[in-house]
Amino acid sequence: MNQNSSGPNPVDGGPTEGRWEIESPIQTAPSPEDIREYIRDATLDYLNPRQQMDFVSEMESLFEWLQTYGNELNPHDPDGHERSTAENYLKRLSRMFPLFWEQNGGYTLQFTKEMGDWYVAQLRDDAIVKRNGRPYSGSSKRKQICALLNFYRFRWDRREGPSWEPFTLFTSDSGTRIADPIKLSERPLLREAALEYKTVKRYNNCTPEERDRIRAELAQRLGKPKGDVTKADWKDVNQCWKWPSIIMVGLDTALRPVEVERAETSWLKLSVPELEIPKEDAAKNDETWQVPITERTARTLRHWLRQRSALPKYDDSDKLWLTREGNPYSSGPLGRNLRNLMDEAGIDYSDRSISWYSLRHALATHLAMKTDNIEEVREQMRHKRLESTLGYIDPPDEHMRAMLDEIN
Repeated sequence: MNQNSSGPNPVDGGPTEGRWEIESPIQTAPSPEDIREYIRDATLDYLNPRQQMDFVSEMESLFEWLQTYGNELNPHDPDGHERSTAENYLKRLSRMFPLFWEQNGGYTLQFTKEMGDWYVAQLRDDAIVKRNGRPYSGSSKRKQICALLNFYRFRWDRREGPSWEPFTLFTSDSGTRIADPIKLSERPLLREAALEYKTVKRYNNCTPEERDRIRAELAQRLGKPKGDVTKADWKDVNQCWKWPSIIMVGLDTALRPVEVERAETSWLKLSVPELEIPKEDAAKNDETWQVPITERTARTLRHWLRQRSALPKYDDSDKLWLTREGNPYSSGPLGRNLRNLMDEAGIDYSDRSISWYSLRHALATHLAMKTDNIEEVREQMRHKRLESTLGYIDPPDEHMRAMLDEIN
């Protein structure tokens, strides 16, 4: 046995210095056939035959290690996971690895610290979601990161790989509960900042150097060569109402990410004004919802509809909003744009977890503080059960402090 120091904690992450080696029999020796039971065919299909053999062999070694040392890297008293736990880790890693390979540009098992951080950030931002487009729950995210952490610990212990510690293990609550609500005082700041979001300095007010830099930025955003960017493009970007309409609808209705993705022009009843969400598009529901919006939001939507009708990518689509690539918006891009907007509005969220669901938690909380009828809040939130609405209500700290002052 060669021992330099103790290994990493199974949850807290990386080692201090050195590595140790110990030989010990495994609980149950697997065969290649056993291992293949835990690896998706789609994962193996990503690889050529030689890569498949290499990958399966490494998963055999990982499976042995998990059952022998994975739970406690102690040279004097090693402790392994139960076989069922090791099986679950391999199944999760099998689903995760192709995403790493796509990001890396090809097959590798040499995972860097940056690759691990990238995956955690993608989960945090809901850029990695289930097949149905919905975000993973907090407990599911935690299980994925624990599996990934064990892979890093195995590679550190057996393959001289880097130590790695995830910057979050997530909570065991549902995925939406890791979102902190937008404060009431921040709502008007977001609404005003949305009017400037993704605009650029006016063409005639730019220096030649500024024009060159902005032209390069617009070329990327518009998906065209830099030399093809014109003054008309400059003007169109500064007059675009897409993001103001997305943000204002989000503030009024707290659309779930999947509802933003499904939203169509037929939902808009601007003479009322309201959104009418058909039962076939309503998330977690089987009924049609009429959701009121403000007249201010309706005006913004009218501006956007006029512009939208002139954009070629919407010619064959009823979708209300599409990305630059012509795809519906998902959780990840929505959350990133919301955080970018908060940055531009000068809103500090460094001690909060902000995602698109932050708008949803905020609306339920602020409406509940304004009305004595929680049923009205339930209707606006489009919950079938009142209990679901109550789960979203989180009285802000300033409200609690005010009540404490009243009783002191």
